[in-house]
Amino acid sequence: SDTSWANTEMPFGNARTTTQTINTNQPVYLPFIARRTDTLDKGYLYVSSAAGSTTPVKIGLYSDSNGLPGTLRGVASVDAASTGTLNGSFAAEPGQDLDTTAGEQYWLAVVRGSANDFTVGASDISYSGSMAWRNSYNASYGVVSQTGSDNALPATASITTGFAYQLLAVGVGY
Repeated sequence: SDTSWANTEMPFGNARTTTQTINTNQPVYLPFIARRTDTLDKGYLYVSSAAGSTTPVKIGLYSDSNGLPGTLRGVASVDAASTGTLNGSFAAEPGQDLDTTAGEQYWLAVVRGSANDFTVGASDISYSGSMAWRNSYNASYGVVSQTGSDNALPATASITTGFAYQLLAVGVGY
C-alpha cells in the first residue's frame, strides 16, 4: 500500500516532528490533498505512546464541503493500546465510496472510543499555517473539531471548535 500522511504532505503539513497527546473524546479533523486518482484501502495512525488498555480509535474519511469536512465516506479502526504505525482497512459508509481524485481536498478524522489518553506522532504546527476557520482573529488551530459527537464519527461533520493541537500523524493507503 502506498501511504500518504496528512501531517507531512503539502500544502498543509511539514517535516518538523513532535508528538500530540489525544486527550479529547471529540473527533478532530485534518485536511489532505489526494495525490492521485485511486481508491483508498487503509487508514493509518502513528502511535508513539500507547494507551494503558484497549482503546479503539476510528479514522474517518470525509468529503470536503466548502473548505471544511462534509460527509463521512469511510471508516477504518485501530487499537491505540500498541505503538508504531497502526493501520485498519477502510469500509465505505452506505451509499459512499472510497475513491479520490488527484488534487482534490478531503478530510481525515480521528476519534477515540474510550477515555484513555494516548500520544501520536505529529508535525509541529508552528511550521505550518493554522486552520482558516477560527472563532477569533488571533486563534491558532492545528485541527478543527466538533462538540456533541463524543467517541463517534458523525455522518455529517459540523465544526464547532478547534484545538491548538499539533498536526496528527494520520494517513491513508491506496
